[in-house]
Amino acid sequence: MAGCCDPIPTVGLKLYVDDATEGTPDVEIGSHMSIAFSGAESSEIDTTALCDDSRQYLDGLKDDGTADIAFNTDYSNDGQNLLRSVRGTNAIKSFKLLFKDGRYVTGTASVRTSSLDFGLDTKVESSMSLRVKSQPQVFSAADVLIGNA
Repeated sequence: MAGCCDPIPTVGLKLYVDDATEGTPDVEIGSHMSIAFSGAESSEIDTTALCDDSRQYLDGLKDDGTADIAFNTDYSNDGQNLLRSVRGTNAIKSFKLLFKDGRYVTGTASVRTSSLDFGLDTKVESSMSLRVKSQPQVFSAADVLIGNA
């Protein structure tokens, strides 16, 4: 279907986190089912004076937001275990989302919370909530080939 833009498929998407080499996402976080980014906004400082006709604001400090990752629990997956081990330590980890077509997104975050969900006749699922520390950057496959990433 032709249109103004091509959708980005998530089939084959891989998620990596840094381990041995700080700042280099080199360990795959396996069996992830969803990744959701939210927030990424600045606070507002109300500067409205009594003589103003409408509210006036200045941009305040930026907040890079949060990311939530849900995955099928796999205690043999080094990436999942790494996230569990740094939860609550404020350790800043580098992340990389790699799409099948070569595009990727990088950023840094710390793991804030984790949960484990299961019940009768279900599979065990885990989720992690991350505090984003740097605004994610998007790169194309060509950026890798010409050394811009």
